[in-house]
Amino acid sequence: MQDERLIKDPKQALKIVNQLLNLNESLQEEVDKYKYDDLTGLELRKDHNEKLKHMFKIFTKYNDNFSYALLDIDGLHDVNRNEDYQMGDVYIKTVVSDLKTHFPNFNIYRIGGDEFAIIKNGASGEELENGLSKINNITYGINCINKDTTCKTWEDVLKITDRVVIERKAKKKRRSRDRDFLTQNELIKEAISLVNKHKKLNDKLIDEKTNPDDLESINKQIQNTPTGKKLTMLNTE
Repeated sequence: MQDERLIKDPKQALKIVNQLLNLNESLQEEVDKYKYDDLTGLELRKDHNEKLKHMFKIFTKYNDNFSYALLDIDGLHDVNRNEDYQMGDVYIKTVVSDLKTHFPNFNIYRIGGDEFAIIKNGASGEELENGLSKINNITYGINCINKDTTCKTWEDVLKITDRVVIERKAKKKRRSRDRDFLTQNELIKEAISLVNKHKKLNDKLIDEKTNPDDLESINKQIQNTPTGKKLTMLNTE
């Protein structure tokens, strides 16, 4: 009887429909809180995993190729530590903006604090490489899933691509250490040369009985040379 009365009363029916719509909207908002990243608006790891599983299933069944990329933002932890988390958020949003610009029709996910993934059916490795190579401050790996792939499961796709990222990050760190080492060696050589010149000049001025005030002035001039400044900075670190 209650259902019949509701159907016969248009106002009451409309009221119930509106309540249901409001409830549905509230539920959707709750779902979106867990589906999308607040900072970037990207889908998260759960949806990423489901998409990757689906793409690999389609590949194994129909040989439908797809390309996959993982990337890390370089130096995010340093920005958070040395600046603040607000600057870190700006850094993240800048990189994500570049990703959206270069990959407008791709599925992009935030799967960790500084980790992101890209998936696209039918995309080539060159297409991903061309876009990713234009974005600053990232380290990435690309995996093309086709007839030549060695991946047996969707987890293999993730693991193998992640391994590429890890190896590239390690290589970047080695290059950075090598640059620091070379810079320090060059500075040491310059410093030795400067000290020798300084000593010879001092000995000569002392032999010539130069005024001590003049010696102090000359010492300051030497310290203000580029190498002298570098040496002072090295001694204070």
